[in-house]
Amino acid sequence: MTYTCSVCGDAYTEESDFVDHDYKEVETKDATCTEDGYTKYECTVCGDSYEDVIKATGHDNGEWTVTKEASFFEKGEKELKCTLCGEVLDTEEIASTCPIPLAGVVIIVIVACGAIAVVIYMVHKKHKMK
Repeated sequence: MTYTCSVCGDAYTEESDFVDHDYKEVETKDATCTEDGYTKYECTVCGDSYEDVIKATGHDNGEWTVTKEASFFEKGEKELKCTLCGEVLDTEEIASTCPIPLAGVVIIVIVACGAIAVVIYMVHKKHKMK
């Protein structure tokens, strides 16, 4: 044990019969993706303790998984999950499989129906004249 004078700074050391610390692991908390863990050690002689920090691991990006398939007129969705904890890290939209927007398809159908109606009218009119 070392003693130091707080006034003059003089110091002397005394030997004692104390035993060195004998630290044993007494508790462990594993680190997660977002939280640090620790290992706690305690001296079996005097009860003194300390902890070693185990740093958080951080998320592990897996692969994108489709959660909703895109259809001809509807968009789909995919997500990226952490392979360790399962937290959803990101989501993205999947474009519909139709090469023309829905409004374009509706216009094409209306125009086609109109053209068919005109043809039927003309054919009907022609037959009526005979």
